[in-house]
Amino acid sequence: MATRQGECALVTWRIQEPEPVNVQLSRELERRQQQARRNLKKIVEGVRYLARQGLAFRGDQKESGNLSQLLKYKATGDAELTSWLKGPLDFTSPELQNELLKVMANTIIKEIVLEITSMPVVQFAIIIDGTQDISGVEQESICVRSVDADLQPKEEFLGIYQVSSTTGQNIAKMACDVMTRLQLLLSQLRGQTYDGGWTIAGTTAVATKLDLQPIQIPHVRKPTKRYTGQASAHIHPDAQSLYRVQFYNALDTVNTQFIERFEQAGFHKLQQLENVLLHGDMDKVVEEYPELNSRLLQVQLAMFGANYTYETSSDVASIIREMVPEKKLDRLDLEGICQSFISANDKRKKAFGSFT
Repeated sequence: MATRQGECALVTWRIQEPEPVNVQLSRELERRQQQARRNLKKIVEGVRYLARQGLAFRGDQKESGNLSQLLKYKATGDAELTSWLKGPLDFTSPELQNELLKVMANTIIKEIVLEITSMPVVQFAIIIDGTQDISGVEQESICVRSVDADLQPKEEFLGIYQVSSTTGQNIAKMACDVMTRLQLLLSQLRGQTYDGGWTIAGTTAVATKLDLQPIQIPHVRKPTKRYTGQASAHIHPDAQSLYRVQFYNALDTVNTQFIERFEQAGFHKLQQLENVLLHGDMDKVVEEYPELNSRLLQVQLAMFGANYTYETSSDVASIIREMVPEKKLDRLDLEGICQSFISANDKRKKAFGSFT
């Protein structure tokens, strides 16, 4: 009995024994870091919301800005966020707002480049357009155009870059620098679009910088007179007339391939289905698909046509895509954005810890 009481007393003493100071400090630090991470994520959510809606972040004074007012609204009923925003560390300053926006922008650009480079055949074109800002500084915007897996063309904005002048050489240097930073190869570039006569005046410099050789007429040996007689041999005066024949031969080949591809029984059946979807008139082709109910389909098409205006299947596809708007900002990994922000310096690492 005494032994039993002694064991119970020992267990009670060990339970009541205070933890070492270092363990208590570590636990308190982890608690504060978790709290800081939760509140940082709420700030990033606010930054993403304003960026997605295209709203200004700051006003004449800090407290009157949209971000400050949005966080104030989010803190209503949230004692933790309210207390954290009043703390000694300010993570809503204009500099940190710009830094978070830059992290988000870089993440989106990386996603755009990944979509292009993940295609089986990487091909893209660049679109460069420029104008002067209010201070007179020349700003060049760069967009990239590509085709996705569904053969739908896409144009994505990459950014605005400053150039000292709009000569072909400077614009080519800027374009090469952007593609190098994004790891897009010049050999995969299939098209270029520029704006303004200033750029056109320097197209030779652009072609040279991008390693594009101008079209030249190849050397042609004149046939001997025993083959031509007294008639003069036909020689193309320039490269355009020489390659014009090859160009039209290529067009004829493309046209023949289109005819062979689309003049098929299966394609005609798809055309009949498309007519049913566009006009709502039931056809016997619907009966060939057991998963389609012609009566319900006719009612649904009538309701769809009463609410929307369309003429082609592309119009219908655009309407359906707009029903569920998908923006790259909506798909951002907020914890990944927060982790990139935290990893910028040791002070943040100590204050927030790690999301991973």
